[in-house]
Amino acid sequence: MKEKVLVFRGGQGIGDMLIATPVIRLLAEAGCEVHVAPRGGQVQVVANNPHIAKFHEPPANEGPDELFEYFSKSMDEVDRVVDLAFTIEKAYLHRVDQIWGEIPSLEDRRAAAAGQNYYDENLRKAGLEPRPVLPELYPLPKEQENLDKIALDKLENGWKMVIWNTMGSTINKFMVKCGRWITAVHDRLPNTRHFLSAHFPVEIPSLPRGSKRIFQTEGFWQLRDALLMTSIADLVVGPESASVNAAACYSTPKVICYSHSTPDNLGRYYQNHYPIIPKCDCSPCYLIPLNFTGYWHWQERLQILEATKPCLVKNPNYFDIKGFKCVWDIDDEELIETCVSILEKGQAKPAALKVASA
Repeated sequence: MKEKVLVFRGGQGIGDMLIATPVIRLLAEAGCEVHVAPRGGQVQVVANNPHIAKFHEPPANEGPDELFEYFSKSMDEVDRVVDLAFTIEKAYLHRVDQIWGEIPSLEDRRAAAAGQNYYDENLRKAGLEPRPVLPELYPLPKEQENLDKIALDKLENGWKMVIWNTMGSTINKFMVKCGRWITAVHDRLPNTRHFLSAHFPVEIPSLPRGSKRIFQTEGFWQLRDALLMTSIADLVVGPESASVNAAACYSTPKVICYSHSTPDNLGRYYQNHYPIIPKCDCSPCYLIPLNFTGYWHWQERLQILEATKPCLVKNPNYFDIKGFKCVWDIDDEELIETCVSILEKGQAKPAALKVASA
């Protein structure tokens, strides 16, 4: 009889769920009957996955007591639970509100994460041997048909698709200089069309007015559309977030703007991976910054502000915050030239990985 295994990622992170998808396939190939409990948009990641035997409703809350009760009840239906909830976060990343405990020094955080890979961590947690893996998406026949039509139009009309993921889940992933990057690539390569898969207002007004080659996809693409479109894109640019992780399912060139982690932590196994490393000494920091406005107790707010204050670049014209130092310290010329080189030549030589020393 097959061992029934429930894979639980927790949270609502789309990129996090993509990183967990190899676990599902490898467990199924090992002879397990795999059950999954996705939440929110994570359903779009695992839709049509042939390795999933059954979907479960996720728990209403994810506190320690609630999860213990949920997993205990699940054992009536499955033989084992693979709990990937905050596996990577609690091992290597640290929330600035310290709900996972006191934050170690920068040197200790870097030492703990040195040489570690987030895909390997998930495999170990599932009882699997670490190996080179990539995230996985499985389009429906109709979805693949639509993708093929767009790919054919690109080929016949000679245009290239660039997807810009302009923001991630936390402020260190807000691409505050994306306006100048998009404009530069747009102006230098007239055969490119640019698709903004997330909305972030800083510098967006600087985009060329009236251009028919720049598209805001919000409200037009559903989440699953945005993920699958990376399969036919000529380039995907963004932070350590959903779009670049979706592009990692494929050989699509991906320019990843790193902040809290290193390219080895996330992209060790990625194909056509072009890391952009900020110039500031504080990256990688292995911190998960949070918006203090979501916390009402003055001590919690002060704690978050103190943890993030050294990283903030202020802007009196935009809520007093212009973005994180690691985003502002991305070299504009390096990013733009990397993108142009990829699009002009098909691919460019990936930059050497920078691994922070402890």
